[in-house]
Amino acid sequence: MKRNLLFLLLFSIACLVGWAQPTPDNPEQWATEEAEDNPPLRLGFSNTYFNTYYTKRFYEQTDQAHEFGAAIYLSPQVLAKYRGAQIKSVHFALWEEVGEHYTVFVARELGDATHPTQPISRNTVRRGNFHQGWNAVGIDPVTISGNEGLYIGWIGAVSAAEAMHGNFTLDHTKGQFEANCNYFMDAQGRWYPIHSDVNLNLMIRGYADGDNLPTSDIALSKVDGPDIIWQNRPTTYDVTMTNYGMDHVMSVDVELLSDGKVYDAKHFASVDLDHNERITLPLSGISFPDEGNHTLAFRVTQVNGNPDSDPSDNERSRNIFAVPEGAEPYARNILFEEMTSELDMLAPKADYVFNAAVQDRKEQVGNEDVIWVKHHIDGIGKRKNGDPWDTYATEYDPEYKRFYEGYPMQGCDFLPAVVVDRNIINGMEEKAGIAYFVTDELALGGLFNLCQQMPAYIQVTPTVDYNAATRQLSIDVDAEARLTEMIQQTDLRLTVYVVEDSLMTYIQRYNGDSEEYLLEVIPGTSPAVGKFVQNGVIRAYPAGVWGDKVEIENLAIHRHYDVALDESWNPQNMRVVAFVHNYDANAQTGNNVVYNAGQAFIGTTDGIDSQKLSNPSTFQPVYDLQGRKVEHPTHGLYIRGGRVEIR
Repeated sequence: MKRNLLFLLLFSIACLVGWAQPTPDNPEQWATEEAEDNPPLRLGFSNTYFNTYYTKRFYEQTDQAHEFGAAIYLSPQVLAKYRGAQIKSVHFALWEEVGEHYTVFVARELGDATHPTQPISRNTVRRGNFHQGWNAVGIDPVTISGNEGLYIGWIGAVSAAEAMHGNFTLDHTKGQFEANCNYFMDAQGRWYPIHSDVNLNLMIRGYADGDNLPTSDIALSKVDGPDIIWQNRPTTYDVTMTNYGMDHVMSVDVELLSDGKVYDAKHFASVDLDHNERITLPLSGISFPDEGNHTLAFRVTQVNGNPDSDPSDNERSRNIFAVPEGAEPYARNILFEEMTSELDMLAPKADYVFNAAVQDRKEQVGNEDVIWVKHHIDGIGKRKNGDPWDTYATEYDPEYKRFYEGYPMQGCDFLPAVVVDRNIINGMEEKAGIAYFVTDELALGGLFNLCQQMPAYIQVTPTVDYNAATRQLSIDVDAEARLTEMIQQTDLRLTVYVVEDSLMTYIQRYNGDSEEYLLEVIPGTSPAVGKFVQNGVIRAYPAGVWGDKVEIENLAIHRHYDVALDESWNPQNMRVVAFVHNYDANAQTGNNVVYNAGQAFIGTTDGIDSQKLSNPSTFQPVYDLQGRKVEHPTHGLYIRGGRVEIR
């Protein structure tokens, strides 16, 4: 289940560019690219109106003369509609009149720093021949084959005096962004996609002419709305349509399908949509009669009262869950799984940061709703005697590497990393999987808050009975559900961990930075190791590494497990963690979400031992905003203990 974090907006360009505040010129005075001599076919995604009060830009943060660029990508599916037409000009908008020259181009591929873009056709305009607003530049015609995608864009050059003014111009209409189709080039010649959270298109258009252009052709480009809805309660979805035909569109008919069967229809009158323009309309009053998981589809059936000429892009679907009337959620516990190792040099510092986030969460909500466990990954193989280098690694822990198997750096372990309710979080890291690098307590706290917003319609309650004489642990797990199936359920599982806390290790590796988070540095060790308390160490998997298959048609689950505790384990510091979740072997795109979790302590008290610091002040190093350690901070912004502070 994918969720977006609000504080990760614009992460893909934040380190490369800066936003410029628009200057209110005169909002009444609009500049448009429309002209009588333009070819009739317009290609691109932005609206056609330009005004600096509404239009946004971003710019390269450099004071050196440089080249920069912007481009849009037109897919083969779109261009196939116009097979045989010829692109004759490129239009682009400038937020202000700066630069030495601009070269417009049409290309099959974008280049990189070492291999520049090789255009099919191009043309250059120099200072004095371009201006603020839309600029039209003719090119040698490019015939659209319909079998390949094309990039349409420009590369500009600015002097050092104008370096901070060279800019990429975006339209002002939010909600109509075309993902993976807007790109910018930085001063080093590297092209980057504009992240979807920006939600604005580059103001670039291609103009073409040809025969047999489509007349009535509406594409259902996007449908936005909730994934979880109430049964029989009216819901609104936002439908974005693109007019790829040449005719002006006034009306569109849309039918709704549940699991392939039509159950409702809507009529949009007065759409008023010109050629190659987009519009987002609310589709309100949608009621879903059947509870549970379903595929909800939206399909365009008529345009201006006639069949659509290209039905291939008339339908959009989404997986939704209809909550039965009267079903109320249970309190949710958050399962926090840490990927760690005694071999990892950052683990001591990570534990300090993660513990701060857990304690902040406890103070925020007034109870302990975060259940923290650790997967110890032994990343360098076995000792000569066959034992793992990490004291706490088990035979099952390597299975959990699939949580980050999409990480692009081969041969590297993705440590220390966090998994929160096994959710996929949009916009984080390199989409490695459901494990993420989180470097401060505020970001981890944001993940906790995000996952807590998911309603829990199942309650998991483990109970334990320990026989000290035989060291036998008896575990009963009961789950009570208010739904007969979970949200987006495909393979429901119950997984159980037996966990030990307050374990003292003397072989935790560290670097110069994380040394400060150890209880004691052991002198003369190579590689450097120290004394450290490990909590949340998974000792046993009574239900197997990926859990037992379970069903909830009867709104209840019961499982019993028996575990023999090893002589070296201290039952007074142990607990049992149980959780119900979906299972998918693909951790990058599959649904592995945890629906709820619970825990029971084997001992009479909570055995979790937080690090007892002999001199707490030494465990609060100060860093600047670039992450560099500062021994003697002066005035400015600094980071201490994961928080930004002002001095």
